[in-house]
Amino acid sequence: MRISILLVLLLAACSRAVVEPTTAASVGPSLEMAFNGQRGTKALMTEGNAFTFGWVSARAIACEMVTPVHSGLTLSGQSDTVAPGHLFYPAKGKSVTLTVTCTDGVVVVRDSVLAYAKP
Repeated sequence: MRISILLVLLLAACSRAVVEPTTAASVGPSLEMAFNGQRGTKALMTEGNAFTFGWVSARAIACEMVTPVHSGLTLSGQSDTVAPGHLFYPAKGKSVTLTVTCTDGVVVVRDSVLAYAKP
């Protein structure tokens, strides 16, 4: 008799329990930039040589370059060759920071690479 009463109480308690669905925490966008296709390369001494820079985003819906110019970009890509005389090529003894931002519509991420030209 005791077991059946405990069983009834247990079943009644379980039937009133609310089960909340679990959801994974929202993961925002990611962005990685690099020079000449080499992951992890964030700074480059140009020494008169041409270069390219690239970017790869994940979970983003839009990307844009914010420095040295403001321009829309694809979600992943690589620049044309940047040679001496190009707007993005640093003058001797100077540097140029190339910055891209990407968003998933809520969170904005930013990454930069730095090109420096020897004096």
